[in-house]
Amino acid sequence: MPLRALVAVIVTTVVMLVPRAWADTAWERYKARFMMPDGRIIDTANGNVSHTEGQGFAMLLAVRITIVRRSTSCGSGRTTPAQQV
Repeated sequence: MPLRALVAVIVTTVVMLVPRAWADTAWERYKARFMMPDGRIIDTANGNVSHTEGQGFAMLLAVRITIVRRSTSCGSGRTTPAQQV
């Protein structure tokens, strides 16, 4: 397995196991570092180019963060819309 793919699997696994507060902070840092204003995810180590796997990884993270937000807010009777991700 290529190193980049292994890192992606490890990061995805960790993010899926963390509580909401940490996940929100991690998502904001990820967006600040890799997301361009037009929504593209860039590879900062490779001349700021976009890759389809980067876009897919960001979508998986966004879905996971939305699930964490919804599951932690169920007790209060409210959910966080996916649009806020």
